[in-house]
Amino acid sequence: MAIPLASPQNIIRTIYDELTPKQRRLAQFVLNNPYTIAFESANELASQLQVSPATVVRFSQSLGYSGYPEFQKSVRAHLPSSLTAAERGARDLAEEESVPAMILARVFNAERLSIQRVEDEIDPELTSAAAQIIADAQRVLVLGTGVCGGVATHFAHGLQIMGIDVTIITAGGIPLAAELIRLDEHGVLVTFGVWRYVKSVVNATILAKKRGARCIAITDSPVSPLATRADYIFITPTEGVAHTLPLSGMTAMANALLVMLSHLRPDETMQALHDVDAAYRFGDLLLFD
Repeated sequence: MAIPLASPQNIIRTIYDELTPKQRRLAQFVLNNPYTIAFESANELASQLQVSPATVVRFSQSLGYSGYPEFQKSVRAHLPSSLTAAERGARDLAEEESVPAMILARVFNAERLSIQRVEDEIDPELTSAAAQIIADAQRVLVLGTGVCGGVATHFAHGLQIMGIDVTIITAGGIPLAAELIRLDEHGVLVTFGVWRYVKSVVNATILAKKRGARCIAITDSPVSPLATRADYIFITPTEGVAHTLPLSGMTAMANALLVMLSHLRPDETMQALHDVDAAYRFGDLLLFD
């Protein structure tokens, strides 16, 4: 069998809709974590993604390769010719003994790598355009559940103290439905979602678009169900250590949007910040003022 000439990433994007649900999980991981794929065995990858080694082999074959070794060889061939220092460190430390110092080094390297990849790939014009539609919106709904709930709450709080009319939802059900029906062509939905995507978040994007709202997705893969439905897409890799997902890249992306917004509406932002400070003092909320 001849090795496909196209990169594994391009092949995945072409046939993604034909893959099984388990194979889609593998596909998303490959797109986000090519350096991990390049050096992990099929058994290690299967264990990390909680699938069988046979699933990994069948996935490789579905892309046109004879098996996982040939697929892995192609992944390596399509990597950049040199790794960044953080990428080399993440790869090398993964092979070290799991003593506390090594664990800390691996975790912080993963976080640094996540931020670096977002910085390298972020589109300033797209970021500015997304910030502008938030600034112009009459209503903003921010949605993030599970592990993304904290980042979503941080982002919504940043909007609130800038004087933007925003609602944060970190769970599905009736509260989410009640907010979605208030969205229309003058509103914006901002979703945060990674890895095992929550149905309510995906369905919210579908309904919001049907109601005419514009949708911004901050997610971990260009083929995630959020990315394929959103108007503005920001990819934040989540290649972590053990079971953890580094969310520093996602948080940095959220902060970039907030700073863009503050420059788009400086007078409104400063007035809102003064009003927030006054409210804090009036309510005697802070230990030191």
